[in-house]
Amino acid sequence: MNPVNSLYRITKELHGILSEPVPQEKREEVIEKVSALIDEREQLIPKLKPPFTEEERKLGAEIVQLNVFIDSKLDRLKKEIQMDIANQKKRKVTTTKYVNPYQSAPSDGMFFDKKK
Repeated sequence: MNPVNSLYRITKELHGILSEPVPQEKREEVIEKVSALIDEREQLIPKLKPPFTEEERKLGAEIVQLNVFIDSKLDRLKKEIQMDIANQKKRKVTTTKYVNPYQSAPSDGMFFDKKK
C-alpha cells in the first residue's frame, strides 16, 4: 500500500479515537492504542518520498489538518492526567494529615511551664 494512504488511514483512526470523550476508567487502554498508532505513523513518515501525485497532496493537506486536532486533543489529555496526578498527591497529603495530625505540627510557639 502507498505510504501516504497508510499514513492517512492511521491518522483517521487516531482522529476517530481522540474525537470521542475518554472516560477515566478506559484512559489507559486509549493511551495504549494511541501510542501504538503514533509508533506506526513514526515508522511510515520516513518512507514518504516525493514526487507526490495530486491525490497524495490532497491527502497530505488533510493529514496536516487532522494533526492540528490530534495535537490539541493529546495536549488536553496530558493536562487531564497531570491534574489527576496533582489531585492524587493532595489526597495523599490530606489523608496522611488526617491519620496522624501531629506529625507535621510546628515546633515553635510551644510553652513549657517550669513552676512546681
